[in-house]
Amino acid sequence: MRTDRKLSCRRIGLLAATVLMGWTAANGQPSAKPAGVEVKLSEYAIEMPHALPAGPTTFRVSNGGKKMHTFKLQGPGIPDGQSVSVKPKESGSLAVTLAPGDYKVYCPIGSHAIKGMTMDLKVTAKPN
Repeated sequence: MRTDRKLSCRRIGLLAATVLMGWTAANGQPSAKPAGVEVKLSEYAIEMPHALPAGPTTFRVSNGGKKMHTFKLQGPGIPDGQSVSVKPKESGSLAVTLAPGDYKVYCPIGSHAIKGMTMDLKVTAKPN
């Protein structure tokens, strides 16, 4: 009797594994977790990488300055830009899907961009 139970448990385990493998193959792997990028804003600077890989990306934006700042991103797929405003000594985030190409990053508040809060970002195709 005990041997029959062991065989039944093994068969159920194999069946479950087969079904799970079939489901994974049919539905693909879960989407990759978005890459996290730290961005530091202050008077009048943006600190972040100048190059990133394409794909889902979450920018974690902190404002170490004494004035309100906005992190704005414009480029392929987001020509009008997406942005997040951050109060002094606070943080925010912006989730986007980056396509390969050239992006502009800047603070659109007042004359902040003219004073140095602007930079170019190069997004490269994700390696296979």
